[in-house]
Amino acid sequence: CSFHYDSEVIHEPKSRYPGSHDFGQIGELIAREGVDVVIICAYVHGTTRRAWLHCKRRGTPIVLAIDSERKSRRPAWKKVAKSLLLPVIGKTFSAVWAPGRLGREYWGHYGVPNETIFEGSYCLDSAAIAAAAEALKPKRERMRAEMGIRPDDFVMLFVGRLIDQRGLDYLLTAFAQATLADPNLLLLVVGAGPWKQWVEEFAREYCPGRTRVLPPVPYQDLPEVYSIADAYVQPSVFEPYSLS
Repeated sequence: CSFHYDSEVIHEPKSRYPGSHDFGQIGELIAREGVDVVIICAYVHGTTRRAWLHCKRRGTPIVLAIDSERKSRRPAWKKVAKSLLLPVIGKTFSAVWAPGRLGREYWGHYGVPNETIFEGSYCLDSAAIAAAAEALKPKRERMRAEMGIRPDDFVMLFVGRLIDQRGLDYLLTAFAQATLADPNLLLLVVGAGPWKQWVEEFAREYCPGRTRVLPPVPYQDLPEVYSIADAYVQPSVFEPYSLS
């Protein structure tokens, strides 16, 4: 099925606290539009907290759309804080949308009734991406040459946030060993995150010249990256809702 809706995207809201995810006028915007229900994503940023407070004061139904799960490692203090706060916060939502079973289990654990939790999924149009990558095949050699990739290089690709659960240490360690047997291997790491510096330093020391770290790529440009690669690698140790 399909549906159509009107939308307004605020690209540069005038925040009272620039760079802090805090759009101070969100309550005024909700009141002006006269909405029947408000969907908020997460609850930690200033904008979402203001929207939540505005709706609670006026009795506007709130739907929380969030991808929380309990399997990730968290500090003990955070677990305690969640155990005290989330059962209270959870009662204020009319419904919760979770992108999978782990999200349903998470909010059920904190007391949200099962009948108010709606399970969905994060989706990419894989067929469209594959078709676009296939259409770029005639340009593949030129694009590789422009990136300085040799004709006989075998290019391995990783795309995603550079965070601990992605198993980048396993990937880089294995790749460094593999390059000893095959010097034509080349690894492209596309993304950003707290592991970026580690990846760059490890690559310089153990597989110099055979690993490249590239900035995140817009969704519409992903087919170009995929068309350049010979293989895709996803070494994650844990992926609850990944789009990588």
